Amino acid sequence: MAVSSTKSATTGTNIDVNGIVSQLMTIEQKPLTALNSKEASYQSKISAFGQVKSAFSAFQTALQGLSSNTKFQANSATSSDTSVFTASALGSASVGSHSISITNLAQNQRLAAAGVASITTSIGNGTLTFDFGTISGGTFNATTGKYGATALTNATVTNGTVAATAATAIGPAQTSFTPDATSSGTIPAGTLTLNGVSVGAITLFGVDSATNIAAAFDAAYVASGGAAGTFTSTPGGPVTKAAGTTATFGITGTAANSATAASNLATLAFQTGLSSAQLGTQASSNATVTVASTTGLSAGDAISGGGFPAGTTIASITDATHFLTTAPGTNGTGVTLNATTASSVTTFTPNTTGSKTVTIDASNNSLQGIRDAINAAQIGVTASIVNDGGTAPYRLVLNSNAIGANNSMKVSVSGDAALSSLLSNDPAGTQNLSEIVTAKNAALVVDGVAVSKASNSINDVLQGVTLNLLKPTTSPATLTVARDTATVQTSVEGFVKAYNDLNKVISDLTAYNPATKKAAALQGDSAVRSLKSQIDGMLSVAVSTSAGSLTTLSQIGVGKQTNGTLAIDSTKLTNALNTQFSDIAGLFAAVGKSTDSLVAFKSAPSSTLPGNYAVNVTTIATQGQSTGSVNLNLGTTTIASGTSITATVDGTSAAVALTAGTYTAAQLATMIQSAINGSSAFSTLGKSVIAAIDLNGALNVTSNLYGSTSGASLADAGGTLVSTYMGAPTNTTGVDVAGTINGLAATGSGQTLVSSTGNSSGLQIQILGGMTGARGTVNYSQGYAFKLNDFANTSLGSTGLLTGRVDGLNSSVKDLAKQRDAINARLVTIEARYRRQYTKLDAMLSSMNATSTYLSQQIAKM
Repeated sequence: MAVSSTKSATTGTNIDVNGIVSQLMTIEQKPLTALNSKEASYQSKISAFGQVKSAFSAFQTALQGLSSNTKFQANSATSSDTSVFTASALGSASVGSHSISITNLAQNQRLAAAGVASITTSIGNGTLTFDFGTISGGTFNATTGKYGATALTNATVTNGTVAATAATAIGPAQTSFTPDATSSGTIPAGTLTLNGVSVGAITLFGVDSATNIAAAFDAAYVASGGAAGTFTSTPGGPVTKAAGTTATFGITGTAANSATAASNLATLAFQTGLSSAQLGTQASSNATVTVASTTGLSAGDAISGGGFPAGTTIASITDATHFLTTAPGTNGTGVTLNATTASSVTTFTPNTTGSKTVTIDASNNSLQGIRDAINAAQIGVTASIVNDGGTAPYRLVLNSNAIGANNSMKVSVSGDAALSSLLSNDPAGTQNLSEIVTAKNAALVVDGVAVSKASNSINDVLQGVTLNLLKPTTSPATLTVARDTATVQTSVEGFVKAYNDLNKVISDLTAYNPATKKAAALQGDSAVRSLKSQIDGMLSVAVSTSAGSLTTLSQIGVGKQTNGTLAIDSTKLTNALNTQFSDIAGLFAAVGKSTDSLVAFKSAPSSTLPGNYAVNVTTIATQGQSTGSVNLNLGTTTIASGTSITATVDGTSAAVALTAGTYTAAQLATMIQSAINGSSAFSTLGKSVIAAIDLNGALNVTSNLYGSTSGASLADAGGTLVSTYMGAPTNTTGVDVAGTINGLAATGSGQTLVSSTGNSSGLQIQILGGMTGARGTVNYSQGYAFKLNDFANTSLGSTGLLTGRVDGLNSSVKDLAKQRDAINARLVTIEARYRRQYTKLDAMLSSMNATSTYLSQQIAKM
């Protein structure tokens, strides 16, 4: 019997091995399909959780705009005219309006040298020394660009006489006076009067002077109608006046000036033995000077010009436009005088930046070379060359790079005379340069108070406010500081939107569609359900121990809708921002409010429980200080060139160079403070000191840091000894604050007191001053944004709810991958086995077919 067979279409065999194996492997691969379906479900959930985390992160970002108390301390500063000034404000600024008038901006000084014919011709070698500081006193002549005496222009000089003043009569009670017994010479006849009668000539001759004086006085007294013998004397003895008589003397004539009159009076008083009051004053010549204003002038100021002799001074200020001189001048009008006043003596006081030098030698001694050398030295001066078109057109112009009156330049030149005569410039002495632009401080009036500042960016006139001056005002402008309600409103709106976005994402991903009978990826997921439940739970509970009158979101117009979203009542929110701004902080942020103005909330972790915590201070924090023992107010202090000190501030020591010069007590303190604080060894570490003169005139150097790590001391490092201005200083280390919070011991560091136990654990407050003892309470509350942000940190963190859920799904995906690999490995083995089996079967069938064919052929032959 023949065996029928079907050959493979591909192998030519009796059966389709590939087809059979393929169909069998399809059945074997069904577990992989189930795994793929499960993985797709996991991946869908992972993607869905990614959407939730993204929405939750966006919600957290919105929360961060409200969770910090600083957001609610922000202020806005608005200028009524931004062309004259702009402004910004910190939270420490007081809300209100301020009047701002700007007289002039701060500017830098500019000096110009005389012109030279060539910029390449050698001028001379030497060293240029630049000092920076303040020019005081004197009068600036805008025409010459130089400082000098006060000019009194268009003055009128009217000569006159200072009348003699009456003498005090020698009354009946005085019976004697003693002339000088050493004088010699003659008092001319008519020099003195007695009771209106001229006194004759008096010969002065040692001990005989008294006798001659008595005789001359007695003769005049008789001539005036008195009795003879009223004035008598013996050689060397006093002049005796008869009891019961009265005599009045006077000095005749007119002295050339008041100084001569005073000298005559002193001489006659010495010779006669009479007092100045008993002789009266002699008439003297003077002048009345009429000027535009006597402001700044005072008696004793020297006057020159106008025909006044050397030594003439102002005798007295008559009124706002007139003064009297001690000597006559030349009568006239339109006269120009010079007044050398105390304020007109120009002085230059260096600041603390120190001297800067530039070397001029054969390589750079032309005008062009000098310019380049100054610029290359980078000493705070910019040099340029201006061609003024004249016969010697090239002028070197020097600009001080720093603005402010304290940055004027003094240029000293050592070396060739030509170089010195071109550039040497001492505002208080020889001035070879012309001042083109005067260094000025910004001058402004804030709320009626005149203010002078060395910068056009000013941050220390109004606390917390920075003014950026742009140009002078023509009329007062207004600065308005207000609470930054707009930013807070935007943050609240952002919070509501982010919540609604998160709510929609969760709703969409947990929904079920009854029409399609399909569930969203996270429908029924416990993690998402828990997340939503906890967020809504936090929003539904009022803020406990709120540091304000607001405890729920509905009080500011934020409410829950029936569809689960949040909505804002804009009118209610705006009203709350305008009337309860300070209380809104407690509704959203972690806020601490103290009943003591010198106790400030600093921070607290989320673990600190809200509550009212009592504060008791046992030790007030102090600063480290070095206190001098020399009264510097008794005179000036000179710091020699090359002086340096070793300053130690808060444990860090560094060499500090001091600027040479002679200083008042206040100037010395300023210089030392600037030198120390200007050292990068301290400034890079944020360390600094305050140097000041105390009530005893002693220099005190105080660290700006509080606490046990605070300290300040000075030691010799060369030049003038520290003992010169500090004596034997007393160095004290600062002390940390100490006390309790909530009745439990707290840890003090500087001015910061930290609770370490109990409900208040982690609460940090600052004790800014005041007394020891009970210091009221600190009310600490955690607002919605703070708590939700903390919850977001936890949920999105490495061990959080969402992260854990996604990690679990990723782990499941990895397990599926392992299972897939195992199944794939097994399928390879199974397929190989199927192929062996069916290939063997095919071979068997082929053999049987061959046998069948052979048998058929044999039977056919029979």
